[in-house]
Amino acid sequence: TKADAFRHAYWNILLAKRININWAYQFSTAHESETTDELDKTMDLHNNEIGRYIYSRNRVLSESDLSNILKNWTYNRVGTAEQITKSKYSKILVYVKEF
Repeated sequence: TKADAFRHAYWNILLAKRININWAYQFSTAHESETTDELDKTMDLHNNEIGRYIYSRNRVLSESDLSNILKNWTYNRVGTAEQITKSKYSKILVYVKEF
């Protein structure tokens, strides 16, 4: 869902801001290592990366301001893991289901 995409990205924003961006990458990637559904795993890793990307370009902003950027970010519905890895989605949050 869009909410799940937001949650993953914002979680990584918070990890990067409160700890550091490298730790956010390592921890969130390890967290997804047990996910067996390839689409869910690819989607979650992608949205985690978008969160770190947003943070890396807006480090001085407050958590509230970062949340607002994320709320207004582009989201796109996808159906396959292959779609997520295409470059046109490289800076777009992705989700599978509407609800």
